[in-house]
Amino acid sequence: MAPNLREGNENAVREAEDQEQIRLLLDDHIRAVTALIRRLNRDIQGVQQQMRAQDEVTHGTQTSVRRMELQQLAVLSDLRARVGRCDDSIARLAADFRGTNERIYRLIRQHHGSQTSMEAKLRDLETQVSLVCSKAARGSTPDQTSIPSGNIEDTRFKALSEELKAQITSAQSCLKTERDSVLRGALDKIESLVQSMRNRSSGNEKAMLERYGLLSDKLDRLEETQKKRGLPHPDRSLEEMIDSRVSQLQKKLWEEMQAMRAETNNGFTFVHDSLGSLRQVLEARMKLERDQLLRQIRLKEEKGTGEEEKDSQG
Repeated sequence: MAPNLREGNENAVREAEDQEQIRLLLDDHIRAVTALIRRLNRDIQGVQQQMRAQDEVTHGTQTSVRRMELQQLAVLSDLRARVGRCDDSIARLAADFRGTNERIYRLIRQHHGSQTSMEAKLRDLETQVSLVCSKAARGSTPDQTSIPSGNIEDTRFKALSEELKAQITSAQSCLKTERDSVLRGALDKIESLVQSMRNRSSGNEKAMLERYGLLSDKLDRLEETQKKRGLPHPDRSLEEMIDSRVSQLQKKLWEEMQAMRAETNNGFTFVHDSLGSLRQVLEARMKLERDQLLRQIRLKEEKGTGEEEKDSQG
């Protein structure tokens, strides 16, 4: 009986000890699980904060990209407006060029009219010289009584010759002055048009380069802002998308600027070539007319000198 009781007590003690160990193990397990849950909660909160920060950065980046797109559209619209204004300027310069051509042709016609009038005056003078020569030939006699009359006719002939030479010299000076004035006015107008086109072209190019520089500065500031926000591992796909979009916008802007520069240079080259050819034609025509007029004046002078010598010999 006693051994059975002792065994029963021992079993009860062992069961109590086992239950105590089980309770201690359960407490340790509960504490470990609680610590793990708390650590998981902290990790989840940290991940949520990182996600919120990433969302804020993504939202800010998207806002910046949209703002950049709007700015790029505004820049492109401004460039298109500048191209339109350049086209209008080229059209106005072409109209000025046509007006200058018309004025030059009008001056050339006036010069032809002046030359025709001068030739008519030369013919009148030639007629007067012929009349004087014929009168001198009819009035010349061998006797001494007619010597005073002959002297008077010689004096008149010499005076008329001097007047003819003075009128020829004056006509030559007037023609030279008029030719120089016409040529100088045409060249001044040509140089003014060329300088105006050059100034407008350089102004448009400078404005485009300034706008392109401002755009590059804005992009650099945006990159610096993104770097200052301190993201250790930025989203590569978003960064590549932004770089690609910015590169496309920069390429499009540069292509439009190059196209506008090429169009302006082509217009300037066309106008400059046209002005150069017009200048050459005008100079050649002026030289030809001057040579013809000088040749006619020399012929008149030689003819008048020959008739004077003939009268003196008679």
